[in-house]
Amino acid sequence: MAGYLDKLQVGTFATQGKTVSRKDLSPLPQDGSVAPGEDRRTKFGEPIPQGLMSPDLIFDVIGTSLPAHGAAVTGQELTFLKPVYAGDFVTAIVTVRDKDVSARTVILDAVINNDECDPVVAGPVTAVLPEGV
Repeated sequence: MAGYLDKLQVGTFATQGKTVSRKDLSPLPQDGSVAPGEDRRTKFGEPIPQGLMSPDLIFDVIGTSLPAHGAAVTGQELTFLKPVYAGDFVTAIVTVRDKDVSARTVILDAVINNDECDPVVAGPVTAVLPEGV
């Protein structure tokens, strides 16, 4: 009997989106003030989210939807292409590129687009599926 991984097709994809909020901007106090001694200027002209906020969206898709609930990231080569700002809506798209049934691993193409459909983070991610899936 074929298992889930046997049936998983190259090209299958899943998405998840979120609006970047001020709480994603770290370490920016929630009231919008600047902590004493902190300089809020960046080369982007305003505060941006922590670098790992965007990949977390990719990891959410991988661990909950594709390739399967409980999958764990074992490798990544993500490139940060553009900043995102508070108020931006970003969408993670994770697509199956390849799979190794015997190793229970899947190679995924991951991209996060901003609300203008411009990629802001992209690259391959490797995930392993839990036993029994």
